[in-house]
Amino acid sequence: MLPARTVEMEARRLLRKHGVNQAPVAVEEIARRSGIVVRRKPFEGEVSGVLYRSGDVPVIGVNALDALVRQRFTIAHEIGHFLLHEEALHVDRHYPEIVPVKSTVSPSRRFNRDKVSGQATDRREIEANGFAAALLMPKEFLDDDLKGVKPPLKARQVDGLAKRYRVSQQAMIFRLMNLGVPMESA
Repeated sequence: MLPARTVEMEARRLLRKHGVNQAPVAVEEIARRSGIVVRRKPFEGEVSGVLYRSGDVPVIGVNALDALVRQRFTIAHEIGHFLLHEEALHVDRHYPEIVPVKSTVSPSRRFNRDKVSGQATDRREIEANGFAAALLMPKEFLDDDLKGVKPPLKARQVDGLAKRYRVSQQAMIFRLMNLGVPMESA
């Protein structure tokens, strides 16, 4: 498993490469500049996103039915797979509206984002989730936003940060917890 420090550094490197210095991070623009095509279509079931290659072109398929904050996290998560996991990336289910052909790659080399990927049971999913959090909610940006704020953070402050960064409240809470920022309990 990659150390969390390495995952954070990769997200920071990508932000610097694209000159991003404030929230909200234009994650879809970063994908495009990285040579990744983003396609939005409604998916059946619980899948939020997929990463595959169409020829030599990496493609992120995003569930258009998900909330915009979820779509942003999914794009960042799939960028994380693209940058952190060198193996060929394909999906393990056939989405004819997104993926043109069924994958025949072994399950250990396929990725999709669904409710299981968020449960921290697979090292690659943990790494991709950590990358997404670091990309969308960079520690340096949060540090700047929290200067002069007396801890613990109140629920309305966390909500304000989530809106500013265009992420879900849950994503912001997890990020702040992982960064050791004290918050009031609900």
